[in-house]
Amino acid sequence: MTLLQPAHAFLHEAVLPLGETVDEEVEALPSPGSARWLRLTRALSRADEAERTISELRLRVAQLEAQLYSDDQTGLYNRRALLAELEREIGQAGAAPGDGGLALVLDLDDLHLLNARMGAAAGDAFLLRSAQALCAAARPTDIVARIGGDEFCVLLTRVDKAPGIRLAQDLIRRFEAAELTIEGEKIPLRATFGWCHYGAGDDAASVLAAADLAMVVAKRGG
Repeated sequence: MTLLQPAHAFLHEAVLPLGETVDEEVEALPSPGSARWLRLTRALSRADEAERTISELRLRVAQLEAQLYSDDQTGLYNRRALLAELEREIGQAGAAPGDGGLALVLDLDDLHLLNARMGAAAGDAFLLRSAQALCAAARPTDIVARIGGDEFCVLLTRVDKAPGIRLAQDLIRRFEAAELTIEGEKIPLRATFGWCHYGAGDDAASVLAAADLAMVVAKRGG
């Protein structure tokens, strides 16, 4: 029996000797303890084991797929998933107003200093709190991802450039109004932002790179 062979076919082969046929509608059940009864019992056991193996393999595949597209530390989309979502958004965009969107990239400020002063656990907590604050500030239709060590991206979907920038500014205000408390110390969330509007025909990687460059320029004070 192959791994995906139907269990009933396997049982038929296991219970009947080679070449023997039977009318399944009139065949009596084998007597407990008989050779056919033992073959049937073994067949049922092996079929159950095969079903468990298939279920375990399917679960493992689902777990691997989730790991491929999610960030282990925050549970958000990772860069790979974000680019896939951005490509999908661009592919669905048309010429009508509001068909595009805004890619908003942010880099957390001075995370390395927090790590040095309070330890890696504090830095991890800051990352998680930042992810939570971004999700709370974003709209249900927006897409939030962690795309690097201390970099995040929010896709503000279905919005033109001007209203998209206003949405981004509101999101930034809401994000920076949040804070993290560690050992009684309140640590405000701070980040540097950059954005790029996207629409039909754009390249997802180029859009993300442009938003990232805008963030780097802002970080340098340009």
